Amino acid sequence: MARARAAQQARLAAQLDSPGPFSLSLSSPPPLAPLADHLSRLQLHPRLAVLQLEAEAAAQDRTAARRSAVPDLHLSGGVRWDAPPDGGTAAQGHELSASLELPLFDLERSERSAAAAREAAAVAALEDAQAMTRAEVEGAWERASALSSLSPLTWQDGERIWEDTRMRHLAGEGSIDELLRVAEELADARLAMAEGEYRYRSARLELSCAAGHFDVPEIQAIFESMTP
Repeated sequence: MARARAAQQARLAAQLDSPGPFSLSLSSPPPLAPLADHLSRLQLHPRLAVLQLEAEAAAQDRTAARRSAVPDLHLSGGVRWDAPPDGGTAAQGHELSASLELPLFDLERSERSAAAAREAAAVAALEDAQAMTRAEVEGAWERASALSSLSPLTWQDGERIWEDTRMRHLAGEGSIDELLRVAEELADARLAMAEGEYRYRSARLELSCAAGHFDVPEIQAIFESMTP
């Protein structure tokens, strides 16, 4: 254990170009927001936003391809001068014409079919990603919620229990076996507390990554600065 810790400190010192010593203190995460708040942010999820734009572009391509099969109507008009058949002064008149072009040969049918297939694939990819992302958010939130409701032994409680047991032993009211048993139980409780804290923070991180939004403003600001 000591050798592994020394190796990690040496690796960190090389990366930071500093000899250390190093210390890290994790701040407490903000309270867990309701599940509905996380789900409401999915509309701004970067991956879902990209898929939404792709689906909209595919729909526009399909609409443009469909226009090739629609008859084209052309209107034109102008001014002309008409003279009577038996002679006389010409009078000003107006002329209006219309023409309708029918697509007798549908040469763009394959293109329209391909455009419709691309739109269907884009919509399916968007719906699959939305369902998967929603499931990931709900699962991570359930894990974080369950872990946040636990009330493990705090460090202050452990110190108090240890000090009370030690004083009982010094006063002759407790045996050495009791002292050793309490020390072992406190070590196991602290290990469980550290494991629970690790699992809770991991669940919160998974939730933030799944939702595409971090509850810590400083981290969210960095995330937004890196998003094009």
